[in-house]
Amino acid sequence: MRPPATDRIDILRRQVRPRYVVAHGHLVAENPVAETTLHWPGEETRTVDFLRDTDRPGQP
Repeated sequence: MRPPATDRIDILRRQVRPRYVVAHGHLVAENPVAETTLHWPGEETRTVDFLRDTDRPGQP
């Protein structure tokens, strides 16, 4: 668990961009899925999607 935000700027920094915005039951905005690339020292650069294996389609 992350510690509480330390100030107002930290609160804003931690905001997650919404994937969908729905108003009155209608989709009014959609953001593309963000791609994250990891650059760990000593490892190959790789793209991650932060999806748990159990949440992938076709998984029990």
